[in-house]
Amino acid sequence: MIPISEEGLKLRWLAGARWLTILGLLLAFVVGRVALGFTFDGEPFVDIMVILIASNLALYVPTIPPSERLISVAIVADVILLTTFLYLYGGSTNPLSSFFFLYVIIASILLPPIWGWVIAAFSSLCFTSLFFFFVPIPELTDTHRHHHDGFSTHLQGMLITFSFTAFVIVYFVTHLITALRSRERKLEVLREKHHHSERLAGLTTLAAGAAHELRNPLATISIAINELAQELEQTPSNPDMVVEARSIQAAVERCQRIIDELCRTAGVVGGEPLTTTSVAEILDQVLQNLPNREICKIHIDTNLARTPIRTFVSSVMHALLSLVRNGLEYGQVDVHVSRSGDMIHFSVRDHGPGISEDILPRLGEPFFTTKGPGKGMGLGLFITKTFADRIGGSLSFTSEPNRGTTATLSIPDLT
Repeated sequence: MIPISEEGLKLRWLAGARWLTILGLLLAFVVGRVALGFTFDGEPFVDIMVILIASNLALYVPTIPPSERLISVAIVADVILLTTFLYLYGGSTNPLSSFFFLYVIIASILLPPIWGWVIAAFSSLCFTSLFFFFVPIPELTDTHRHHHDGFSTHLQGMLITFSFTAFVIVYFVTHLITALRSRERKLEVLREKHHHSERLAGLTTLAAGAAHELRNPLATISIAINELAQELEQTPSNPDMVVEARSIQAAVERCQRIIDELCRTAGVVGGEPLTTTSVAEILDQVLQNLPNREICKIHIDTNLARTPIRTFVSSVMHALLSLVRNGLEYGQVDVHVSRSGDMIHFSVRDHGPGISEDILPRLGEPFFTTKGPGKGMGLGLFITKTFADRIGGSLSFTSEPNRGTTATLSIPDLT
């Protein structure tokens, strides 16, 4: 089943509210005509009901795409129809004039805030006109003699009360809707962070299990192949075998380094204390872990470099190092550091071919990588992103064709 869009859901709610309005008007007409014995012409009422019912049925036509414009037009049309109905049946003396509030509330809930204010103002204007222009119903007019005495203080009070109430409704409803939507967005962010944490926990368990199961066999292989290589080196007739043995030994050592790196980075922030340091010290640790400091160009203001910050130093260093190493595949990397409020931004830019827009949103997913086979498992960016989310930061990416990709790691100063 295809999920209904937000506009489609709003349109359904509007159609349901209009059916209730139609039912309310029908009941009021029957009670007034039959039970209370009011004398008024029923033909205009039938015409208005036909228009309301036909227009509401039109909202269910599949070929009409739901949109905010359609909803706003329907609400404005309903206010005009209600005004017409009240004009024909007693004007402001008709107690059904309170139906204006229904459309103010509907607009405030289903449409952007500006539309709530527009409908409130439009309804107030329509209600004001009903004090001066209406077809009187004798039974109602007799109980509202002040309607024949000009725009009396009582009528002014009714109008002020109506307008004030309409705008108060808009104010509270729009603020409530805004608060609820903001809360929903925050909950969605928290759910996503929780999902990332669960995946990271699974990765940590996987790393621990892999380390436990593979370290001993790899150590045994390493010792055995080293002894074998030493024996072969003493046999000059087998130089090719020595090369093969050393290649196997190098591959085993690489596997051991991968396991050590996975175990170390999978537990980011796990038990690491907050430490006061400086941005310069973090960048210096990154450069110390590179084969050549010249391949990473640092761009930072001197005052910012020396400013003390409080953070998880080792985890920040490894996260930044992971981004730098990714960029080194395309040569020199530029690191720009800036600060906005309590956030420190590390922008790591490479000089590669860039990343297409359809792939860019997937960066940071576990086991997703743009590198070739054997060059990475797609865990570095995932771990870095999860770390940033955990401490209240973020990891974002921008890319331009043939001009490289920029990864921006933002971390808070937890001072």
